[in-house]
Amino acid sequence: MHDEVSETENIRNNLAIERIIVGGCDILLDVNNVFIRKGGVIQVLGTDKLKFQRSRIGSFRGEKEIIRQCYLFTNHMLLCTRTSGGKLTLLEGIGKIPLSEATLIEDPNEQFQFTVDDGEGSLSSASSHSSECGTGMQPASIGLTPGGKDYGGLDFKIIIDSKAGPANTLHLVAPTMQEKAAWTSDISQV
Repeated sequence: MHDEVSETENIRNNLAIERIIVGGCDILLDVNNVFIRKGGVIQVLGTDKLKFQRSRIGSFRGEKEIIRQCYLFTNHMLLCTRTSGGKLTLLEGIGKIPLSEATLIEDPNEQFQFTVDDGEGSLSSASSHSSECGTGMQPASIGLTPGGKDYGGLDFKIIIDSKAGPANTLHLVAPTMQEKAAWTSDISQV
């Protein structure tokens, strides 16, 4: 009986969220997509993306931070913008994040070292920057943000390795350390 009540409540909750999204969201109609958490986060858009968007305005330096509404489910994460009327709009291209294609980086500013044995008895050391450059990722997507801004440990990244195109990196900042811990813990457990 409890499972039926819990399942019914989950369906009601998902439908309530689906109704406030402009144009709806078909993945919320899946009964296996169980709601986990929601909250506000800041999305940091890097300088590379902004250069393309603002090329006619002149040189624009720094990063842009935008408040997003985020909903976490067992199979997906939704990233939305709230309209002036209170409705939600999914972000184009990255609004529906399949967690099966996502990799969580809990501390994007953390640098790590590793040792490489070349087979001839000599060892060399390389940082995470040089190891990631060979994989096609931009060095700015690892470590400090492109503008060098430190978010006090409140930020985390999600790399979406889409089969349909190139990988996208979402740089998100939680409002508090407790919120960051909750988001990263819940994302890593699903």
